[in-house]
Amino acid sequence: MLRIDADHYIAGVQRERTENHSGPMRELPCLVVMHYTASGTAQSAINWFSRQGGNASAHVIIDRCGKMVQMLPFNYIAWHAGKSEWQGRERCNLFSIGIELVNWGVLTKHNGDYKSYTYAVVPPEQVAECDGKYWQKFTPQQISMALCVTRSLCGHYPILDVAGHAEIARPVGRKIDPGPLLDMRQFRRLVK
Repeated sequence: MLRIDADHYIAGVQRERTENHSGPMRELPCLVVMHYTASGTAQSAINWFSRQGGNASAHVIIDRCGKMVQMLPFNYIAWHAGKSEWQGRERCNLFSIGIELVNWGVLTKHNGDYKSYTYAVVPPEQVAECDGKYWQKFTPQQISMALCVTRSLCGHYPILDVAGHAEIARPVGRKIDPGPLLDMRQFRRLVK
């Protein structure tokens, strides 16, 4: 288990700052939401979430090698869920922790290459076909770290559930992350 300090940061983890938040939560977080970054590196996600006047952020980014960066303390309102609902409660940003896994998500195949929406080429060994689409695979290191972080959060806060962004986004179908390669049912089982 990772140690979460009194400032609501994971002890010893790299910290980056973002002003893209709504200040402290009024209650302790009770939901963890899994996302993918739709980018190829942790640094590009950090840059996006740190952008002045940006409209997105998350608490934690997990790079493809399993390295983690924390952008906000866990008791702050990040802008990761957007219009959302969980168990009848709207505005999930107010009571949830957002975890971002560095991953392009859906890819296109063109002339034998798998490409992101920015035309970055993804090696074929990192690609899986699912539901008639091509997706970048998550790495074992990412999944291992995501489980470790989520278990630590569940041990420190009154977390009631772990959900994928697609499960809480409204209207239904507005978001597809973290995608089918992160089986949320299995992930929830492994967290417990």
